[in-house]
Amino acid sequence: INNTAYDEPLEDFVIREKEVLNTIFQFPAYKAPGPSGVINAAIEVLGHQLAPIITNSVNASLRLGHYPSGWKHSMTVVIRKPGKPDYTVPKAYRPIALEEALSSVCEAVLSCKLSQLAENANLLPQMQFGARSGRTTTDAILSLTKWTREVRGKTSIYGVTNLGRVSERLESKGEPSTKSPPFSILTSLKPSLTSTQYDYATICDVEECRQTSMVNLISNFLEDRTTRLVFDDHKSDTFEASNGFSQGSALSPLLYNFYTADLLDIAGPSPPRGRPRALVCAFVNDTSLAVSSPSFKENVEMLEALAPRAVTWGQQHTSQFDPNKFTLVHILTKQAAKTKPDQTLPVKVGDVTIKPVESARLLGVTIDRHLD
Repeated sequence: INNTAYDEPLEDFVIREKEVLNTIFQFPAYKAPGPSGVINAAIEVLGHQLAPIITNSVNASLRLGHYPSGWKHSMTVVIRKPGKPDYTVPKAYRPIALEEALSSVCEAVLSCKLSQLAENANLLPQMQFGARSGRTTTDAILSLTKWTREVRGKTSIYGVTNLGRVSERLESKGEPSTKSPPFSILTSLKPSLTSTQYDYATICDVEECRQTSMVNLISNFLEDRTTRLVFDDHKSDTFEASNGFSQGSALSPLLYNFYTADLLDIAGPSPPRGRPRALVCAFVNDTSLAVSSPSFKENVEMLEALAPRAVTWGQQHTSQFDPNKFTLVHILTKQAAKTKPDQTLPVKVGDVTIKPVESARLLGVTIDRHLD
């Protein structure tokens, strides 16, 4: 990948002083500082003096494909998650990585530039709504509810699950029906963001930008990262942080979107007749899959085929899924309710049995069995 060259870059990738200056003044002034203790307020006070220096530094990094090693080190503060019953388990704590202020500025500038390039070239999945300008959780929820209303004209049931490869059974069969079907939702399938290993796959996706400088810089940026843990008054020794990204890094969510792009591409192309029978919708690592079938039974079979594939994908990409956290909701339309289908059918993922519930939280919104 190093020294990769492309004949026709998608667009110019030069950082300008105005972009750096805007980023400096957008940062929270008194955010907790990184290892050196330099706070954002100091960078802001000297913004006009530092902007030309930072601009030259970032452009030099792009030319050389090298990210300063001093900016790859962070200090990870470990804090308790509120309301946890047992604080002897690691999951009861949240690691917050504090980076150097100058590094945060550079990452934010690069993230903004790469995001613009990705949007202009349509490099990210259409149904990925997280970490993208102009897209919110509301857009993700509206896309899901809009799809369910559009497919109500089919003999189908619907469901939502996290990603895996869709099988042939998800293709549309026959002409649309005038009946209004029931559907199901399986949510809360989240791969662990911090355990993800950003490796060759990420760089290959970024390569779609056809930007030699950015590809080489991101490759170097992901190497030789270090951190140290801080618990109250205790500090650990410095160690290598080879997996994942510093939580709070401006580049982390965007590169995660590149990394999981193939995970979102599970429904395949739309069938020639009617709407597709599956819809994948995500907000960064919070992903759901809506599926449509003639009955709850078939809908469950589809989810049982898809969910294990999501788990397998996670194992292959060092992104852990926890089926115990999956949530299943069978949603029934008034017309389909006349047939009195069995709404108690569970979905089995490995050794875990997921029983349907009355309602589920999806991106902060409660969705019940009537899609109210």
